[in-house]
Amino acid sequence: MWFWIREPKALSVSEDKIEIITNPHTDLWQRTYYHFRNDNAPVLQMKTSEKFFSFVVKTEIDASITSMWYRFSRREDDYCIECSEDDIKYKQMRIYYGGSL
Repeated sequence: MWFWIREPKALSVSEDKIEIITNPHTDLWQRTYYHFRNDNAPVLQMKTSEKFFSFVVKTEIDASITSMWYRFSRREDDYCIECSEDDIKYKQMRIYYGGSL
């Protein structure tokens, strides 16, 4: 079951594409070195009892890199977010160890 926490500015869903447009200056940064916190971005969540899964998303952005894949993985109580320009070689962006989110 999917549900929103803070809906996006705009959303469109078609057979081969989901487009989510957020408001400017939205983010989900927490507990950074310089104490910056921002918790105002839209979040689409799902509930699952699966202890091992991955969720992959491809995005297109207005910059020199025009396409990016994102992969969110869970390994029991550990979570990892990675990105890739080719859907083959992924680079770690964020990792969270232990406990529930």
